[in-house]
Amino acid sequence: MQWNRPGARQPFTLASRVPEELAFQRSGDASVEVSIDGGRHWGRLGDLRRGKRLASPEDVTHLRWRIAAGDDRRLRSYSAIVR
Repeated sequence: MQWNRPGARQPFTLASRVPEELAFQRSGDASVEVSIDGGRHWGRLGDLRRGKRLASPEDVTHLRWRIAAGDDRRLRSYSAIVR
């Protein structure tokens, strides 16, 4: 994901749906939060559960990055495979 918000003085949140045709693998930024339920609940992949098992990367439906004020990196990326 890429955006242009020059001189951002306030933090903001950037969220993205993972298309159903893709299976999330990993993010280029370790601070990414994920959702496995359509964006209702968020957390780290190693903390979320799908029933009794830990959620896997393929369960991810949405990604979210919290962008700090003054963070001038205007690109966040993730890798996925085509299902």
